[in-house]
Amino acid sequence: MIKEEIRQQKINKNIELRCTNPDYNKLMDEALGYEHRYFKDMTCNNKSIKDLFKVEYFNEDGTSKGKGDYGDLPYITISDWIIKEKQIKSQGICYNKQLEIIIKKDLPKLERKSAFLHEMIHAYEYDLGYSVVGKKIKEIILISLHKEIEKQLGKRKLNKVLGTITNVLFWDDNFHSLLFALKSFDLDIRLNQPFGFVYGYGKIDFFK
Repeated sequence: MIKEEIRQQKINKNIELRCTNPDYNKLMDEALGYEHRYFKDMTCNNKSIKDLFKVEYFNEDGTSKGKGDYGDLPYITISDWIIKEKQIKSQGICYNKQLEIIIKKDLPKLERKSAFLHEMIHAYEYDLGYSVVGKKIKEIILISLHKEIEKQLGKRKLNKVLGTITNVLFWDDNFHSLLFALKSFDLDIRLNQPFGFVYGYGKIDFFK
């Protein structure tokens, strides 16, 4: 309960900051546009995720009674976060404890989009891991992404990509999970960019 109260205080503080600084609202509008376009799975607004989050009920003789809701889906949105642009060394940073994303100022257009989407994945993954239900949803999203990417690439190519991911995951200085990697590849495909564009930073050559 205390943990949830602290989190709510951070959300309220972020809302107050946006009310007093119009620049934050511009960045939030941009993030919400990306959320609507690319992140319906991670915000649990995707039909396939909702359909997977069902439980099947059975009669005593083993016949199916049909499916019902497993429970309430978690409320996940980037609007709980504060987003800033600053002169920093890396292209972007996601501060989970502060619910804050910072994008490097004056990045070229494509690099900026890559950094924005990269840090947003970190934010959603953190929010999903915050509750018991969210942790279950993370597994469902991972399965859903795997199926979708396999449909796009074919099994053989996906297995090759996953082999590359394994090396990156174990040796990457900044931890990126398998869910993070699959979502980044989903975005690469949808944006018609080479693998590693969203996974970043400087990983495109690695994935060639």
